[in-house]
Amino acid sequence: PKSSPVIKLLQRIRDESHRFAVSYHTQLKVKSQRQSVLDNISGIGPVSKSKLLKKYGTIDNISKADFIDLKTLVGFRRANIIKGNLN
Repeated sequence: PKSSPVIKLLQRIRDESHRFAVSYHTQLKVKSQRQSVLDNISGIGPVSKSKLLKKYGTIDNISKADFIDLKTLVGFRRANIIKGNLN
């Protein structure tokens, strides 16, 4: 019967496993939404990322930026890396 203690226990186990799975996938979703394309480029750290986003605002603007402007902001090596990865 549906009201038996065994069925109730199995339902609670099922509900708990679903709750755990949903919360885990929610955490993954939030983490991926907070991540930037710049985070995936090796050689670009949080300081360079902050400078770029503060000056240009968006990834699209960074990719359209002139190489010389990027070079003066983050240096030749990082500007080369950025242009190579975003274009």
